[in-house]
Amino acid sequence: MIDTVRFGFCVVDSECYVPWSSNANDSDDWSKNLRIGDKLQIDAVFKQKGRNQWAAYKAVRINKDSRANASISTKDSRANASLSTKETLLPDPEDAVAQGLRVLKEKKKIKKTKPQQKTCQIMKILNGMAHLDNFCARGASDFPTIAIDIQISNCGKWFYCVRLRTSGIFQIGWAMHNFTGGNEQNGDGVGDDQLSFAYDGCRGLAFNGPDSAKAYGDQDQSWQANDYICAFLDLDERQIRFSHNGKDLGLAFQYTHGLNDDINSVSFFPAFSLEDEEALEIVQDHSSVLTEGYRSIFAR
Repeated sequence: MIDTVRFGFCVVDSECYVPWSSNANDSDDWSKNLRIGDKLQIDAVFKQKGRNQWAAYKAVRINKDSRANASISTKDSRANASLSTKETLLPDPEDAVAQGLRVLKEKKKIKKTKPQQKTCQIMKILNGMAHLDNFCARGASDFPTIAIDIQISNCGKWFYCVRLRTSGIFQIGWAMHNFTGGNEQNGDGVGDDQLSFAYDGCRGLAFNGPDSAKAYGDQDQSWQANDYICAFLDLDERQIRFSHNGKDLGLAFQYTHGLNDDINSVSFFPAFSLEDEEALEIVQDHSSVLTEGYRSIFAR
C-alpha cells in the first residue's frame, strides 16, 4: 500500500519506488495517477547494480477508487493516521530516494547460505552463487556468472541456445579464454569488460566493456519466460550475433580488440550472468533453430 506520493516517486513500506524509466520526467509523474492508500502490482524490478544508481520498478495501480480520507498504516509513526490527500505534506523526493536506497543497501547485507549443487557436468560458476542442476541454472546471489565448460577455438561458426525460465535481467553471450567472471559486487558480469560480449533482452541492450551499453534487439518488447535466445559466434569473420525465438537480431559485435594477428590463438566459451532468482536452461535440441551454417557447441 502506498504511503507517500510525490512527482516521479512513491514510497511503500519504507522502500522508494520510481517509475520504469527512473527518470522522473513528465510522462512519469506518478502524482497524477497514484494516491496514498493505493496498492501497486510490481511487474518487473531493476535492482541496484554497480554503476546504476536507481532501483526502478515497473508498477501499475490495481485499485482505482479515490480515497479523500484514506486511513493508512505504515512502519513509521504515521500508524492509523487519518489523512487527507490534499492536505498531506509530502517529503522531499531526494529524502524518499535516500530512504529507499538505504533499505536496499541493508537488504544486500543479509548473508545467503551457499546453495547445494547437484551434479552438473556442463556448467561451472565463475563468480557469485547459483543453483546448477544438469542443464539448468538459477541465480542465488546478486549477479552470478556461469560458464558452459566448452572451449571454442581456431575457426568455424558456432552457436548455443537457452530457454528463459524467468523474464528478468540476464547478460547472455560469449567470453574469451582469459575472462574471469566479472565482479558481482559491482554488478559486473558477462559483457561488462572487453573480454566478453553479452545481450540483455530485458533492457534491449548489448554490452562489451565498461559503459559500453548500446541499444540492440527488440526495443518494443522485453523477452519473456519460455523465450529462446541463441548466441552465435563466427570465428572466421570475428562476429557475434543473437536471435530471439528464431528471429535474427542482426550483428551485435565485430570484435577486434584484445586479439593479435593469429586468429588461431583465440578461444571462447559460452557464458551468462543472471540476477538473483532468475533462471534458464541450456537447450540441446536445436531441431527448430535456423542456424545458417552454424554448428552447435555440443556437436564438436
